[in-house]
Amino acid sequence: MAVFSPLIHNASPRPEISLLTPTRPPDYLGGDGSAWRTLATSEEDALVIGDDLAVWLALTTVWPALQKPRFWCDSERQRPSLTRYTQGILVFQNVDALGTSDQEQLLSWCRGTKVRSRIIATASPRIMTLVDNGTFSRPLYDCLGSTLVLLQ
Repeated sequence: MAVFSPLIHNASPRPEISLLTPTRPPDYLGGDGSAWRTLATSEEDALVIGDDLAVWLALTTVWPALQKPRFWCDSERQRPSLTRYTQGILVFQNVDALGTSDQEQLLSWCRGTKVRSRIIATASPRIMTLVDNGTFSRPLYDCLGSTLVLLQ
């Protein structure tokens, strides 16, 4: 029996920007308009920081505009096999929950893999504290945060 998941699609390449593409954040989420547009329409990696509900609302808003295939990985519940993500989008939820070795592996993959999925990482606001005290890798934060979306 086939199981349908709204989170994983194997469809055609990314559509052109249309009137349906959310190029500015909904008023209830706040955030920088240019960062939001980049999140919704570019191929750059992004880091979305906010509480769980705000992150969920943001991702479900931009979901239809994201390039396919789209994959979702919650780092609190599973360890992804990064080598299989060679196209589309990898939404890496709770990246701030990664241990040191997983952070190093993700950074190595981001820097060393020529053909890979775009990463949209999510984190709680505590990631800033983790970076400041050295618990979360500054180079990984900088790599993922080429587009930084801060939600209210």
